[in-house]
Amino acid sequence: TRHALCRLLPLGQYAETIAELEEMVQADPFTIHVRWFLASTYLFSRQQAPARAHIDRMLHVDARHPLGHMALGIWQLVEGDLAAAVVSLEKASALAGRPAWLLGWLGLAYGAAGRQDAARLLLDDLLAQSAVRYVPPFALAMISLGLGDRDAMFEWMHRAIDARDPFVIPIPGYPFLDHIRSDPRYPPLLARLNLCSPESCGPAERLR
Repeated sequence: TRHALCRLLPLGQYAETIAELEEMVQADPFTIHVRWFLASTYLFSRQQAPARAHIDRMLHVDARHPLGHMALGIWQLVEGDLAAAVVSLEKASALAGRPAWLLGWLGLAYGAAGRQDAARLLLDDLLAQSAVRYVPPFALAMISLGLGDRDAMFEWMHRAIDARDPFVIPIPGYPFLDHIRSDPRYPPLLARLNLCSPESCGPAERLR
């Protein structure tokens, strides 16, 4: 999976990524993790139907696996079913033991659903935790995005890159980042990931 996820996916080579991951899933139909990456890649390439089909399969294989509910919540978030996304991501977080990396996605959903107080509580809690243990910066970036705080979101994104947070790898494909791609602070993120430079990638462009 390393070639597909670390080489093909960041460059927006979604068809090639999907082909490699589909082959792995066919070899092991009960795999949750690879199917999660596959469903995510379908979402990145804006193919909602096959993404949902793989998410449903994950939930059928193991209805208590947090990744299945996480994937469903993100799919619902992209589809605009915000209340359902909150429910799914709350369940995923509970099943996983409320890890910081997953709470970031829940905070994004809270903010998107208009539950600003809940998102701020999560943000404050994770910031307090960060004083005594590692909290992935990407999680804080997602909650900041949900709260509409772009300045903080970009700051945490840069810290996530510094920390080599793996969730920064698919930045060009995240549908919920589409509305910030015209911001002049977006191309430098791609440049730091060696995906483009501010000179060669205009602020409104996306890698495909």
